[in-house]
Amino acid sequence: LAAQQLADLTAATAVNGSGGGYLSNEISYRVIHRLSKFGGRVRSGHIHVPRITGFDPVRLRSIASQAGLLIEVAVQAGLR
Repeated sequence: LAAQQLADLTAATAVNGSGGGYLSNEISYRVIHRLSKFGGRVRSGHIHVPRITGFDPVRLRSIASQAGLLIEVAVQAGLR
């Protein structure tokens, strides 16, 4: 599907596989573009997490822990 505008995606479903087909990538690219266009020292990023079907507290804690560690490493790297 080669969408030319948002309305073309009304009935579309996200693809399986890499994060390349997800809306979060588009949002991230737009945020990065705006930040670079307007300058400043704000940094941005996003993390893809696996889909969870149903409530799985163990998996949820594992994902949250990993995301927290990624953020911590990114913050520490930015302070150097």
